[in-house]
Amino acid sequence: MKKHLLQISAMVLILLAAATTGRSATLNVPGTYATIQAAINAASDGDIILIAAGTYNEALSISKSLTFIGEGPVSLPTTIITSTTSNVAQLTAIGKSYTFQNLIIEGNGTNRGIYAGSTIDITSFTMQDVIARNFKVAVYFAEYYSGGAFQPALKHHR
Repeated sequence: MKKHLLQISAMVLILLAAATTGRSATLNVPGTYATIQAAINAASDGDIILIAAGTYNEALSISKSLTFIGEGPVSLPTTIITSTTSNVAQLTAIGKSYTFQNLIIEGNGTNRGIYAGSTIDITSFTMQDVIARNFKVAVYFAEYYSGGAFQPALKHHR
């Protein structure tokens, strides 16, 4: 009887582990994480980072497949990510997917917004309802893409 209970318990644990694999988590800034970079550091591939209304002065380094979603109406997002010294977001990993949605990214007139260097191979890149302002270059891809023609998706951006 004990052997059967152990086997059933082991099977239940395996099924629970299989059922939760592949689910994305939602990380809240500033609710759970004080900064966007802290949420990035804690995130796993496929997670969503939900960013409350406000201005965040950060230079982000992103090495995971993540989705960033800001607050506010789609026509006028109220989440601003700004950097006065560097790229607002540096994409740094091979084979990752990036989504930016309902955000304002803002520079200092001489820096870049979202930057992907020549040594990364992006799987997908989407900007939807994003306002990019005051940049030398808003989105920069010096991209090596081994899978064919790289086609970023830019939807309703300004």
